[in-house]
Amino acid sequence: WSKHACLTLRSPSLRLHEEIRMFNDCLRPTDEERRARSDAVARIREVVSGLWPESRLEVFGSFATGLYLPSSDIDAVILDSKCADIRQG
Repeated sequence: WSKHACLTLRSPSLRLHEEIRMFNDCLRPTDEERRARSDAVARIREVVSGLWPESRLEVFGSFATGLYLPSSDIDAVILDSKCADIRQG
């Protein structure tokens, strides 16, 4: 992620700042990755509402806050399903 351009900066603070910024850019999910994750959540939400119409799927964690890495999972919970035994649905 580090480019030689930041090495030309004389100030150690500015060099560190630039390196952190470039590292962040390197790890930031692409628009395609964001779209794929959002589409996956939408598909799961459809399945959940088909099984339990009164339920809702809540996404939480790093994906919900936008602080996820490309290799991060998606944390989600199903609420208000009225399902007492998950094995029976």
